[in-house]
Amino acid sequence: MKELRYVLSFLVAVVLAPSVVSADSSDFSDVDDGYWASGEINYLAEEGIISGFEDGTFRPMNR
Repeated sequence: MKELRYVLSFLVAVVLAPSVVSADSSDFSDVDDGYWASGEINYLAEEGIISGFEDGTFRPMNR
């Protein structure tokens, strides 16, 4: 019975770990919540469609 608990705990941790990493990776330092497209930018980043720059910025106004 103890082994079953350990296995189930491990499986829950494996399933939940990517969601924690994913949620954190979409926060760009230069896109605040008041920006008109922040929700869309964060959604696309969470889906892996966009990634921004290596320094953690998205630079939405940089052309």
